[in-house]
Amino acid sequence: MKLMHEHITGLCRQPLECWYEWEAAEPEIKEAGIVIEPAIPEQVILIEVWVGGADIFELISDDMKEVIEIAIKEDRYK
Repeated sequence: MKLMHEHITGLCRQPLECWYEWEAAEPEIKEAGIVIEPAIPEQVILIEVWVGGADIFELISDDMKEVIEIAIKEDRYK
């Protein structure tokens, strides 16, 4: 897990400064053909969102947080 700093543009009139944790996907683990640990998908978890020097994390909706997390994921692999 690592903490990253990213500017996401196009979601509002000003760039969003996003602090987030990113956890890589992990494959399932099997022993003797039995799954002992299920696969874990890649995750992006927002911690803070700043616009123009103000923390707006608590002010934005969960839907918007999900949109930002998806944008971060898609931008990582362009």
